[in-house]
Amino acid sequence: MKHDKLIIRASKSLSLKHCMSKIEENHEGFVIVVNEDASVEGVLTDGDIRRAILAGSDIAESAQPFLNRQFLWSSEGESRENALKCLDSKIRFLPILAQGKLVQVLTLNDLQYRENGSIVVRAKAPARISFGGGGTDLTPYFLEHGGAVLNATINMYSHVTLRRRDDNRKIRIRSHDYSLTVEVEDLDHLMYDGRLDLIKAGIKLLKPEFGFDLEIASDFSPSSGLGGSSVVLAAVIGCLNEVRCDRLSLYDIAELSFQAERIELKCSGGWQDQYAAVFGGLNFMEFTKNRNEINTLRVSQDILFELEQRLILCHTGKAHPTNKIHEAQKTSMLHNAEILGFAKETKELAYKMKSELLRGHVTKMGELLHTGWMLKRSFANDISNPEIDSIYEFARGNGAAGGKILGAGGGGYFLFQSYRDSRRELSQALEGRGLSVQDVTFDNLGLRSWPVRD
Repeated sequence: MKHDKLIIRASKSLSLKHCMSKIEENHEGFVIVVNEDASVEGVLTDGDIRRAILAGSDIAESAQPFLNRQFLWSSEGESRENALKCLDSKIRFLPILAQGKLVQVLTLNDLQYRENGSIVVRAKAPARISFGGGGTDLTPYFLEHGGAVLNATINMYSHVTLRRRDDNRKIRIRSHDYSLTVEVEDLDHLMYDGRLDLIKAGIKLLKPEFGFDLEIASDFSPSSGLGGSSVVLAAVIGCLNEVRCDRLSLYDIAELSFQAERIELKCSGGWQDQYAAVFGGLNFMEFTKNRNEINTLRVSQDILFELEQRLILCHTGKAHPTNKIHEAQKTSMLHNAEILGFAKETKELAYKMKSELLRGHVTKMGELLHTGWMLKRSFANDISNPEIDSIYEFARGNGAAGGKILGAGGGGYFLFQSYRDSRRELSQALEGRGLSVQDVTFDNLGLRSWPVRD
């Protein structure tokens, strides 16, 4: 607590009335009396003055005889623990002295936890795989027809570290994913210029009133089809949320992420990525004009283990042109009756997948993945191409029951589901073709953030 309003200079003419006026002015219930060299002579509370008057003293009398000169105090540099021990009674304040001179005045409000030195927080958010319903989470479609998506988050993350600056309002953003660093003097100088604009948009929406260094690194490359842009944004907002007084809810974070990407930067896409990165787990999401509902599915752990055992991620070796594909898909969904029919089938397929998974029919999921991919290829020309078709047919001929390109399409990751006993055969065949293959492990926690304690 700043102590300027708590101090009164000692003098022979210092009266109880003057001390009472000072207490009324500072609203703290006490004053600290110091002499000419700033050493503390004693403290006087409103209770001390009240007791003096009740004992017959005049309000105009000198305050000196009533000063408490045996007051409780602590030395500068004492631990938070010792301060709490002193305040663990009816004592309302604790003067902090250095060589007899007042340095600070502590109250319980001043002992809210603060990190020693610079404040450092971290966050990480998981990538997602989508099983079915993708595309029906585009706003123009679900406002008229309703949308439904089945997806799950996996143990591939975007990692963000924030180091708060107390000396200035500079903002420094370092992205290992793009090998880029952006540094500006303050928030007002954070402009969109094609360099880490997505991260800038998230920062600008939250309007932090302090400077900081932000470091970002992901377990996957950009444009992989894993909802990566939303994953990064969720982790950035999660870090900033960790140092806010009015903490955002999970829905708030997901919606701010959507606003930054879809509204602020006008990047085309649906809603599922933001909710998946924030909530985590295996979710069935329904989108309507009135509300978005995120429903976590209660699937047996044995079923999830078996599904993990059959799923394989396979990178095509190329990034996907997300914005272009989503724009084409939005246009066709609005004006093409045939595409609208495909979208309806895709939504119905998501409901079928949910039903089969809840019943533990893992093999059926592979068949439905194949059906969904055949539908998805029809939404826009760039979703597939001869090279992607070739990889898919190769996988189907070497143990894949079904699969699909993740995200918008055109590149990035394939998700394949093997038959019950063909996982090893499928993995070896894809690797033999020169493709990168990795396992799938589900993440159930979603966005998480925490302060660094040491």
